[in-house]
Amino acid sequence: GRVDDVKVRFGQRVKQGELLVVVQSKEVGQGMLQLYQDRLKLEFAQARNSWTQEVGQNTLAMIGMMREAAPVEQIEQSLKDRTMGDYRQQLMTAYVEFLRAQKLLERLSPLSESGAVAGRQLVEAQAELDAARATLQSLWEQISQDTVQASRLSQQNVKELQTNIAVAETNLKILGFEDKDLQEIDPAEQGEQLAHYPVTAPFDGTVISKDVVLLERVGPERQILTIADL
Repeated sequence: GRVDDVKVRFGQRVKQGELLVVVQSKEVGQGMLQLYQDRLKLEFAQARNSWTQEVGQNTLAMIGMMREAAPVEQIEQSLKDRTMGDYRQQLMTAYVEFLRAQKLLERLSPLSESGAVAGRQLVEAQAELDAARATLQSLWEQISQDTVQASRLSQQNVKELQTNIAVAETNLKILGFEDKDLQEIDPAEQGEQLAHYPVTAPFDGTVISKDVVLLERVGPERQILTIADL
């Protein structure tokens, strides 16, 4: 990168960890921004994951009550404050239609035996019940699979972002940054300082050579300072 600041002079005594030179590094800036973005994505992904898991659990609970033939009023009372997204309306509509068809068949069956209604009406009612049952069961299976799949994908997304953050932090630590340097990253507040790469003294000593000036381009292959323990 480009030398942004030189803190020491030739012959100066320095202490271990003392700041010697600040380099404006594109690699460091990109690494910091990537870490910041991944952390924001993780926060969003974790919030969405919590919502997805809650929706899945509540939806499966409703399906379980329907499989046990619970009354509509009981289902609504038990799950009225639970988050389910669009699944609530889909399931309740199909379930109410199934119960309606079931009640119709139950009402027509004794009437058909006594001859009060035509046998054709009973056959139609039975067909309607079979169709409503098939629709409901198909919906149960589909929504159960959808919620499980959504839960897995959501958890996987969180794990991928956690891995990305760990990799980004490790890359910056390899460059010499510590945990405290990576705790608070704010591009709006720090601006170009995010790209600052500090070169610090590895031990107590004296600067016996100084081959670096402001705005100069430097890289890993270039020796810019020599410190000796005299």
